[in-house]
Amino acid sequence: NLRLFVLESDSLQNLPSENFEIIKADIRDKKAVKQAMQNVDVVYHLAAINHTELFYKIPAEILRVGIMTTMNILEWVKKQAKFILEME
Repeated sequence: NLRLFVLESDSLQNLPSENFEIIKADIRDKKAVKQAMQNVDVVYHLAAINHTELFYKIPAEILRVGIMTTMNILEWVKKQAKFILEME
């Protein structure tokens, strides 16, 4: 089983036609993260704001998404799952 945690505004049209459980919420929402992490074995964390020009416009938000969301996820997976952080 694969669970995808995506923003409400994310386009999912390019996903393969496999069976996914899709949770539409904001990765910054601790309650939503906790709920999404229930009964998972492995977490692939790919959440980021990846537009370089935005870093100069909203640097605090870029850092909040990058650091705080990783910390929120780590809180929940440290006891129950294997964590994989993907960095490009």
